[in-house]
Amino acid sequence: MPERVLHPDFRNQNEQSNYPFEDGATLSSIGGGQFFANTFIDASIYAVGLQVNAYISQIVIEARTATIYIGDADEGSRATGTFDILTPEPTITLSDTHGRPAGLLLSDATRLALFQSWTAGSHLFASAATTFTASVVVPTPAIGIRGFLTDKGELMTGAVWLVGEDGVVVRNDNGNVRIDLVGDPLFERALCTKEVPDGDPTDPFPEPTFLQTINNIEPDAFGDFKITAGDDLAEDTILRIFEDAGALKIEVVGQKVER
Repeated sequence: MPERVLHPDFRNQNEQSNYPFEDGATLSSIGGGQFFANTFIDASIYAVGLQVNAYISQIVIEARTATIYIGDADEGSRATGTFDILTPEPTITLSDTHGRPAGLLLSDATRLALFQSWTAGSHLFASAATTFTASVVVPTPAIGIRGFLTDKGELMTGAVWLVGEDGVVVRNDNGNVRIDLVGDPLFERALCTKEVPDGDPTDPFPEPTFLQTINNIEPDAFGDFKITAGDDLAEDTILRIFEDAGALKIEVVGQKVER
């Protein structure tokens, strides 16, 4: 009685198909010089910003290594994976241009030995020839802030602290990052290169003392104290309050009364 396999191992169940590529993928390089059918068993691709119809755009063969480039219609190198063609690992790890994890390609040493016969150099593929099936591509839109690029072009991700200084205030505003440039009242001291001992009476930049409360009353939400002339006792008040060269001046109008 012939053997009947009801549930084949996942490494064998797609042997008769193009999986993880689309059924119509030819898996041939431009010009037909290279062909790699049944080389990959499975795949999972999740490069940030990868668009639809992800495909292998090129495979570069060097003295001992092979590098696989995966792209889309907008970018031919969204992710890359390099492996040793003489002693390959069964899993090829993919990373994007910033070194972040971007997916995996599953194979084995026997299948990957195919690349030992390829000539050194770059082998290009058309998108229709190596398009991955949609089930192995995990859409990862490039939206929001995912990291910061340093002056050296290095990506910094993970826990990042935003610290304001020199009059810059950073705070959380209902889930958003709010940055206020309030200024630094001691900017002259910060820019001063002269070292003056603490308590030196010749200090050219004495630290100012700011008004905190008036009769134990604190300022409003904007840090302001409103001092105005009112008409509680008289509609035609003679009290006048105005600013004069950075100072608050309070006067009364009228002539002096001589006795």
